Amino acid sequence: MMGSGGPTIGTPTLITKPARIRSVSGGKVPASGFDEPVVVSGLEGTLRSLADRQHQPFGVGKIDSYSLIKTLHVLSATILFGTGLGIAFFFWSAGRSDDRARLFAARTTVRADFLFTLPAVVLQPITGAWLISKSGIDPRAPWIMISIALYILAGFCWLPVVWLQIKMKNMLESSVAGGAFDREAYEHLRKIWFLLGWPAFLGLIIVFWLMVAKPSW
Repeated sequence: MMGSGGPTIGTPTLITKPARIRSVSGGKVPASGFDEPVVVSGLEGTLRSLADRQHQPFGVGKIDSYSLIKTLHVLSATILFGTGLGIAFFFWSAGRSDDRARLFAARTTVRADFLFTLPAVVLQPITGAWLISKSGIDPRAPWIMISIALYILAGFCWLPVVWLQIKMKNMLESSVAGGAFDREAYEHLRKIWFLLGWPAFLGLIIVFWLMVAKPSW
């Protein structure tokens, strides 16, 4: 038994048999306008079918560049939104814990942003621009322009968020090490961090909808 979609050993297999050749006016043409199908059963038919698949045209059983870039675009959008939401919830939930737990959350948040969010932020406009150029979509279409504007808005919110996370991490490291720690200043930074997340996330939700709906305004 082969994998899904493959032939089954022992079952009849339809094989295309080359058409008979006959001479016509000094040349050779097929005796009929089409190749002749013939049913071959058993292992022989299975092997012939597999051999025929090796000569299928490009695009059948292969991934073309457009599908690959589109997959990267969707994956990076998912990582951008999903990782951002996940680490934000993780960091915020640690807010009422002791300083060691909050420091662990802050370090993990900063690390995740650089490992996952940053590459996704870079891939999104690159893959998006490539897809627009290859798909024939008008780059000045309203839904494209709104998506770009909202993405820039999210970026302007994300950059200070990254700085705030690093700042709070450094403050917590000082506290855990026994140094000075201004708790009031820390809570003030945490509130600004929280508020900046809302326009970024809401903007990205709208971008997701625009990418799916592609409204023709």
